[in-house]
Amino acid sequence: MIKHITTSSKIFIIAFSGPDGSGKSTHANLISEKFISNGYVVKRIWVKNVHLLSYVILLILEKINKKRVLRSTSEAIITSSIANFGNQWVWIESINISLKMLLFLLVKFFYKLFNKKLILIADRFILDSMVHILISVMLLKVGYKEKKKTLIKLLMSYPFRILRYYYRMSIIIFLDGKEEIIIKRKMKSKKSDPLWYINLQRKLYHIVIKVFKIPVYSIDVSDRSVIETHNEILNLLKAF
Repeated sequence: MIKHITTSSKIFIIAFSGPDGSGKSTHANLISEKFISNGYVVKRIWVKNVHLLSYVILLILEKINKKRVLRSTSEAIITSSIANFGNQWVWIESINISLKMLLFLLVKFFYKLFNKKLILIADRFILDSMVHILISVMLLKVGYKEKKKTLIKLLMSYPFRILRYYYRMSIIIFLDGKEEIIIKRKMKSKKSDPLWYINLQRKLYHIVIKVFKIPVYSIDVSDRSVIETHNEILNLLKAF
């Protein structure tokens, strides 16, 4: 059951999170239109894969040797040979994400000066970034025990403690669903990922949410139409 939200001055981001194909972009677009019609200034943001310096590093690495960077069917970067340096890579990513968050805070401050109602809407945010980092490092490990050990180590690391702080600035709407339905939806765009990859994503989302006790508002989109899901989101956000 989704509870209604009482917004605060600290919350200025509506974040749609969840596995690829769950409808994040679709609903971020619909909610953006709703807020614009209500007189808000809406800025769309995106926080998931590699950022800033990390992205430049991987582009250079891929230019040198394409085999050193693994991309998904949708061309998103999944992992790279640099992720072998687990601790260093996680620190680089967390610093880059922190710089992005600083930028968002500056944007908020700028619009507040001019008494503008600003809302940032993300179709991927901190929760998605944490899952992506876990996947990028874990996929390079061989064997279940080694993957599990890596997972625990990353979740308890200082960079992840830094990242989990940022979710407090947002309302996280977690869109989830059955793997088969998600893949079917992705196939319409000819960018569907393998079942095992979607399954891994879903498991890691639930692990991160549980370990860090992240307050998310979960909606199962499996048996709902876009309109039904949209109406449920509107009901959730009616405090705005």
